[in-house]
Amino acid sequence: MNSKKFWILSLGLNILTITGIALVSNHNSSRQPASAFSPVTLEIKNIKLPENTQISSLHDISLVATFNQSHKLDLLGEKKLSLNMGQTLDLDLKLAIDSDWIQNDQLEFKIELVQKGFLDQVLVRCAQVSKKISDYNRSYQCFLPESDDQALSEALLTYRISTDSKSAPKAIAQK
Repeated sequence: MNSKKFWILSLGLNILTITGIALVSNHNSSRQPASAFSPVTLEIKNIKLPENTQISSLHDISLVATFNQSHKLDLLGEKKLSLNMGQTLDLDLKLAIDSDWIQNDQLEFKIELVQKGFLDQVLVRCAQVSKKISDYNRSYQCFLPESDDQALSEALLTYRISTDSKSAPKAIAQK
């Protein structure tokens, strides 16, 4: 092999080697494909109208979740809730969280009990910012606003944000 071909071949291999090393060293290991993360699930366990409240009943209530102040979902679809004082309803609703709603490893969301009518009336709003959701599962409780003379000891709504190995079914809700 003449020396000119050797130098060209050697130069080409060196360029490929340097390019490969640069690609490996610039690889950001924190950027993993979305499929590498466990799915995030919102699970709404139950709703209970405590006995020590001034509200005797709730009728025709919708459960509405809003993510990142813009993605609103009616979690019950066409169904409505009715609840009497002291009554508990096990909802066991599961919603797979869209990965686009998660920003900087946190999820901002609110769950509202809404009485539908000519003008919708928000009866209760439970707002959360769940941080480090890839590291920690969290359970939440939402209480009715306290009256002046008594503190409520029972939660109105119990829900959870978790990353589980098994995927949650899609929501009953429609976008």
